Amino acid sequence: MGGLQNEPEPGTWTVEQLDDPPGLSLSYIDSSGTVAITFDDSSISFSRIGSAPSMAFRLQEAVLISKFLLEIEELASGDGGTVAPENRLVYLGEVGSEALADAKDRYNIKNE
Repeated sequence: MGGLQNEPEPGTWTVEQLDDPPGLSLSYIDSSGTVAITFDDSSISFSRIGSAPSMAFRLQEAVLISKFLLEIEELASGDGGTVAPENRLVYLGEVGSEALADAKDRYNIKNE
């Protein structure tokens, strides 16, 4: 996730850790908006903060969410299934896997 703060160019996103609820806050370089990504035991939520986000922010927000969901999917796959579920950094289970697939469909995200 840290590498995404420098896409498409260095300093595009400023990242701060959130404590309650746990997560990340990513502020866009033009200060028009922020994406908050929060986590709990059963969900990952994305929230847009900003009353008038720029078109550039909205485009980069979509790219950020797409890459984040693909990264979660990769972590949850356990290196293509070679890592046992109990040893994975992220384990989604059947319901979580379906929710991730639904989110990817909603945002038209395709694996490369």
